[in-house]
Amino acid sequence: MSLSEGHFCLEVSGCVGGAEEAIAAAKQYLKRAPDAVGIDSPLYWVTRGDRTADQIVRQMLSQAGGRASSVLHVNSLMGACLTQGALASHLALVVWPGALITEAHPKALRHVSQAAADFIEPLSQTTQSDHERDAALAAFSALHGAFDDPAWQDLRALEHGVWFPMARVYYWFPRAITRLPEAVPSTEVVQITERVVALLQEGKLSLELPQEYQYASITLAIIDAVYSIGVKYSGVRTTVGRYCNTYELSRFRPHRDCLPAPADQESVSQLCAHFEERGSERMALDVFENAQRTSSRNGILKAEAVWRFAQALRQEGIEYLQDVPPIPNGNLDEAIRAIPGQASGISLRYFRMLIGADEVIKPDRMILRFVEDATGKSTSAVRAPAVLLHVIARLRTDIPNVTPRALDHAIWEYQRRLGRTPDDLNLTED
Repeated sequence: MSLSEGHFCLEVSGCVGGAEEAIAAAKQYLKRAPDAVGIDSPLYWVTRGDRTADQIVRQMLSQAGGRASSVLHVNSLMGACLTQGALASHLALVVWPGALITEAHPKALRHVSQAAADFIEPLSQTTQSDHERDAALAAFSALHGAFDDPAWQDLRALEHGVWFPMARVYYWFPRAITRLPEAVPSTEVVQITERVVALLQEGKLSLELPQEYQYASITLAIIDAVYSIGVKYSGVRTTVGRYCNTYELSRFRPHRDCLPAPADQESVSQLCAHFEERGSERMALDVFENAQRTSSRNGILKAEAVWRFAQALRQEGIEYLQDVPPIPNGNLDEAIRAIPGQASGISLRYFRMLIGADEVIKPDRMILRFVEDATGKSTSAVRAPAVLLHVIARLRTDIPNVTPRALDHAIWEYQRRLGRTPDDLNLTED
């Protein structure tokens, strides 16, 4: 592939029988060593659990309307899918030691990247097989890695406990979704976009995030996320404040865009230790001074839910803000959703937003009500976030820095001020 006048083009493609033949064919064609090589195959493992890269790609693929299940766990793969990719990466570095070697997931890439979809669409007339098209998209990924495109990131760098079977490699993938689900009527997207723009111009919507999105410790985000279910948020602020006062903790970061050093944060284990000393009932009554339950029906104390939430994080080795991967692994999600009152995952999404996840929208009743008011049609917790992703794509033409998290909070704050619905952040869960 080459970069010509800002556009990517395919120079040649073909199919061979294995890694050695592929590298030999490329070597014969290329006039000089390539800057990068893309390989559609897992090129590294992690020593524990699912790969963070696969979790991120699954979530992005799902939001873009694809099937998350198509991104398989590395441990479930076998045969040529594993061995030939690893061998190809090894042989490529033997022949071209200076080349960047990157893993790629072409089918996921087509769903989340409009540029990738635009690149590959005309190739259906010139390539002979899906294998060739996937190889072209792998090269597309590699070229973005070679140019260190700021709109892309190396997902492998987000992993812990990485093991390389053949050679040290990368995994370049887009940072954000640019190709969105097509099953959303454009009229609805236009209606919501116009509503958002009008409210921004009138000063009724603000994309500025409040201090709660800059908590000084991960423990405060846990408390906020759990206690926010089905209540007025003013009470949540009071609950978090009482905890900070009891244990003499800084509530917010001294620098808005910089995480405090771990030594300046309260660890998850310290939060657990407070519960181990007092028990959940005394924590509820004496520290939080809030004995709310996760549900009026078969609910547990929210204080107990905080403890279980913290234990799930500690089990995964997450102690500080710096420890949280962009997308927590499946074991963590499952453990938190098993807590009474957390089954829908809304507070888990909110927790991620509080600690910095910009690409998350939580489908609470405020979001649903706003979408329904703007379009005059009913929506759902699955559909509303997809619609808003389309809206954000349109908004970015004039507001490049708008994020799902910022729009989510702006909508919630606007709906709260309307006073037509209870001042609750999330759906009530049973």
